[in-house]
Order: sequence, then structure tokens, then C-alpha cells
Amino acid sequence: MVDHTSVASFHDIPEEYLQAAANMNMLFVGRSVSANINDGLTCLSYASNDAAPNHCSRHAHPNSAYSVNPALVSWNQPGGYDRSNWTFRFWEGTNCSYWYDKIDCFIDMISANIDQYDVVSLQYSYLAVEPNSTIAAQPGGYFWDNSNRMDVYDQELYEAAHPDTIFIYSTTSLSRGLGSSVSDAFNEQMRAYATANGKPLFDVADILSHDPNGNPCYDNRDGVYYSNGNRDENHPNDHIQNLAICPHYTTETDGGHLGSVSAGKIRVAQAYWVFMAQLAGWDGTTN
Repeated sequence: MVDHTSVASFHDIPEEYLQAAANMNMLFVGRSVSANINDGLTCLSYASNDAAPNHCSRHAHPNSAYSVNPALVSWNQPGGYDRSNWTFRFWEGTNCSYWYDKIDCFIDMISANIDQYDVVSLQYSYLAVEPNSTIAAQPGGYFWDNSNRMDVYDQELYEAAHPDTIFIYSTTSLSRGLGSSVSDAFNEQMRAYATANGKPLFDVADILSHDPNGNPCYDNRDGVYYSNGNRDENHPNDHIQNLAICPHYTTETDGGHLGSVSAGKIRVAQAYWVFMAQLAGWDGTTN
């Protein structure tokens, strides 16, 4: 399992496991935040933050309270971190709207070339855990054996038929405005399921919901005000603490994209390298 406590290990990955991870063929499927993470991985493929495009190392936030230490978006690796074997794809298909449709779509997308991949992953976005979503329902949700819709047990059957491929389980991306009991419940269910069943878990929700100092962040109904140009996050406190993306990682007051400031996408991309190195055999220690 990789979570916010794992990010600090990025600079400790031994060279042999960086190479082993780079040699693994990986496919991950998702929406726009996954595309932001993909951009972060591409940033790290440059030899340093100075050599990378400007969007890779923007440490200053429009609200200075949420700017980060420049060191958090800095790296120096001769040749860069090679992610050329790691492929991202947006959802494909005409009926991939709901969480239960995405399992079928994921299987359709990977089936033709499943033998080419060492690792595959689907990630649900924060839109899948909106307050009205059924993804965490008991019965009826992703972690329920449903007769009328796809769920984790259908995914498990497909996984069992392809034992040579590693299937990554992942918590969801998070937004500032959609933090809810649904997002909290689903992500806790995902952690519990992965732990109980020995699944490799990429805990992106935990990574994005903790600031660079390790403090948890909550949704924009927390009574904490900041302004981003013409947009204000000025909602009264509902006194309910739903985990949400930290404002350090996004400039959006309701959404959760990782594009305009760099800390979020670089942070998650570094965690991906830690995760892939572990899947390649690294035990997390240094020589």
C-alpha cells in the first residue's frame, strides 16, 4: 500500500528498482485527474525540474497560504525517470458513465492486449463519489455481489483469469466541493478490501487529502476562506469533516484538478514511482 506517508521515499528508490519499475508495462485508465497524474509522470521523465516545462514546478499558489516549498516540486535524475512503458488512456466506449459501467468498459479496453501489460489499473474520479452515488451502498455498491450490475466480484473473476497481470486497486481522486460521506465510505471500503484480500493499493485519496506536512484536509464547507481570482471558497462551516483534496494541490474552489499548480501531480507521480518500484521487488529500504 502506498499513501501520503510513502511520498518521502521517492528519492530513496535504489537505481536497480527504478530500472525494474521502468521496464514494467503498465496501463492505467481514468478521467481528467488521472490525466493530470499522467502529466506529472511525464514531468518526472525530464532530468530535472529545471529541464522540465514550467507547468511541472509551479510551487506558488494564487493564495500564498497554500504555496509549497519549491523543494517539493524539484528533482535531479540523470536521464529522468523513464515512464515510457507506462500508458494512460481516457475511458473509451459509449456507455461508461456510471461507476458500474466502468468495470465493463475497463475489461473491454484491456482485453485485446492484456498479455502485453504487467500492471493494469482503473481509477474512479471524484465524480463517482458524489453525494447521490450508489458506489458505496450496502447493498448495491461496488463492494456488493450484485446480480444486475458489475462490481468488484466481476472484476475479481476477470483478474483470476489473468494471473500473470497485476491489478492495482485505487481509491478515488478528490475535489474541494464534493467531499461527502460517500467518498469517505467508498475509500474506506477500498482500503479494507485491499487489506483483507492482499491487493496492491494506490491510495491517491489519502495522498491528496494530506498537506505537505501530513495534516488532513477537509471539504470547502469547513468555513475556511480563500480567494482564487474571481472564485471564492466562502462556504459556511457545516461541522462535518469530509476528507477532500488539499488546496495546496489545486487552484479550483470546487473541483480537484492538478494542473495549475504542480505540487499535487508531482506528489502523486512520485508516489506512483514508489508503488511501481515496490511492485518490481523493492522492499522500501535503502542499501
